[in-house]
Amino acid sequence: MFTLVAKIIKGIKHIYIAKLGPFIRAIKTPLLPNNPDGKVLVHIGCGELDDLRYINIDARSMPHVHYATQDLGLKQFAPESVDLIYACHVIEHLSHQRLLPIFTNWFSRLKYGGVVRLSVPNFDTIVEIYKDQKKNIDAIKLPLLGGQEYDFNYHNSIFNYNYLYDLFKRSGFNTIREWEPKFASYYNFDDWASKTFVVGGKEYPISLNLEAVK
Repeated sequence: MFTLVAKIIKGIKHIYIAKLGPFIRAIKTPLLPNNPDGKVLVHIGCGELDDLRYINIDARSMPHVHYATQDLGLKQFAPESVDLIYACHVIEHLSHQRLLPIFTNWFSRLKYGGVVRLSVPNFDTIVEIYKDQKKNIDAIKLPLLGGQEYDFNYHNSIFNYNYLYDLFKRSGFNTIREWEPKFASYYNFDDWASKTFVVGGKEYPISLNLEAVK
């Protein structure tokens, strides 16, 4: 019964996002947030999440999305104008050939002291799952390839610590560190950065959480 209800709710959400969302947003585009502390916070690939402190960017046109676009280079923002860029399980959907130019654009948009905070599926953990599950492909299809239930949910890049660290370095960042959701500033999301992936009754911390400071 619970599974049936969950499927119905998911179906309603899909209709709302795919059909009603663009119509509602066309009538009234959300106003950009004006935070009391003056911080400019950008949530790339926000999905259904809506923290009112953030400027929301997503490929899908939903009522709370300020910029509905597949271009994640943040060209809407002036150089050195953004305090925090946050993206959780988003950049794996981008072609690996596009990553460095996008990271370089993000670096240019950040104020000095600004942060890019990322969470991505950790390929090293995916390999661990694959080995634990006796090389069962079905066990790793979701974190490796994406859910693929709609056009944008396909994975085109893979990451581990060294690869993501190197991307940050090559795009201009020097201070690069891991971050913990329970201690991070401006983090109030129920997303994969703080979740585990369960396979065969075992919980895996599927996400690599890394941030870089300009």
